[in-house]
Amino acid sequence: MANSRLCSIPDCGKEHRHRGYCDMHYRRLLRHGDPFGGRATFRGTVPTWVAQHLDYDGPECLIWPFGRSENGYGSCRINGSVQNASRYICALAHGEPPTPAHEAAHSCGKGHEGCVHPKHLRWDTTSGNQSDKLVHETLVRGTSVHNAKLDEEKVRFIRMNENTLTRTEMARSLGVTVAAVSAVVLRKNWAWVR
Repeated sequence: MANSRLCSIPDCGKEHRHRGYCDMHYRRLLRHGDPFGGRATFRGTVPTWVAQHLDYDGPECLIWPFGRSENGYGSCRINGSVQNASRYICALAHGEPPTPAHEAAHSCGKGHEGCVHPKHLRWDTTSGNQSDKLVHETLVRGTSVHNAKLDEEKVRFIRMNENTLTRTEMARSLGVTVAAVSAVVLRKNWAWVR
């Protein structure tokens, strides 16, 4: 006899299998701790949720309840293409970006936590958005980079010795590549360190 109960996820429509969920949503619950985790869309649920929250005016961040990218930003599938949820909501709330290069910037600094509050979003240039990340201390740079081989002390060593030692000698003494030393000397990396 067929199971007549449906998945508890609105608009899913699939047959219930485990703990109130269909197979797909149950696997997502197990894998991500959330039946919505790991995917960008859920059969019309995203546009419905966005329409219900576009006028959100609460004081707290509005957190994207659907799929997220590896860096924590919300993602959604709109008209067949995956989009950044912040960018999608910013366009709906504030109109299209002035140029395609403009980014959806967060005044709260919590885009990486999934914030899509329409009043926390605005269009900004890449440099303006990077400046915000510095203020909010969310810019990944320096020793925050997971595979950083240098730190500020080593960078200062390179800068102090760039006219007395060869790049190869500095690279050998620090255990890094010549390219890493060159990027510091040329101020391509670690430019903020004096």
